[in-house]
Amino acid sequence: YETLGDLTDNFVSSDLNFILNEASRDALKERSKIQQRHIENVISRTSPSISKQRIKKYEEFKNKRSFE
Repeated sequence: YETLGDLTDNFVSSDLNFILNEASRDALKERSKIQQRHIENVISRTSPSISKQRIKKYEEFKNKRSFE
């Protein structure tokens, strides 16, 4: 899990959903169970849908709201 966590830094839940769906399709084409190599392959050809800048803005907003 640690490797996948490192590979998906800055990915949001919808990105992870997409990655797992694509990995499932890849495994199905091979008629095999989904394996970590399928997931890593999809991650290697996928970018996060939200920029690091945008994530930073969300975190700042969240922190500001938690003090109110």
